[in-house]
Amino acid sequence: DLLRVVEGETLPGGEDRMVMLETNLDDVSGEAIGYAVERLFAEGAVDVFVTPAFGKKNRPVSVVSVMAAAAVEDRLVRVLMEETGTLGVRVHEFRKVVADRHREELLVSLGGREYPIRVKTSTVNGSLIAEKPEYEDLAAIARDQALPLRFVNDEVRLYLSRRRERTAPEGGAGGEYPPDRRNVLNAARDE
Repeated sequence: DLLRVVEGETLPGGEDRMVMLETNLDDVSGEAIGYAVERLFAEGAVDVFVTPAFGKKNRPVSVVSVMAAAAVEDRLVRVLMEETGTLGVRVHEFRKVVADRHREELLVSLGGREYPIRVKTSTVNGSLIAEKPEYEDLAAIARDQALPLRFVNDEVRLYLSRRRERTAPEGGAGGEYPPDRRNVLNAARDE
């Protein structure tokens, strides 16, 4: 007999109005750019990425791109200017279509121990798009069990696949779900 508790939240799908902020940096250290990225996330950026490129006079530049909700645009432009000294920021407004998302916490057993794992499930029109366990939870298990992260990831995804099979309507998954992954921890014993 086992009592299992699942806690989660559903986030509605649809579309969001977003902005992409971009600036080219040709005289800023990598450390300063890294610190700016941390600040941008702390101030509400949805995603930040840095792309190497060539600028004027073939100088190497870093293109900093920041995706955010339009409501925090001014704050993030200020952070970019303060932290990098850039003189200008390009602003592009766009629409982002998003899947329905559901977050839940599950207990999974690995190496004789149970661990809580946060999982984000994405669907479109009721069809599964992806199930993604949180990296931080997988990394904590990998450290605790002294296993490679990829093995822990495969085990958790196998658990999620088996869970779907148990809860699938009669007749199986109906082709909506990705195929099962092999249990890599037991692969050597299976051969």
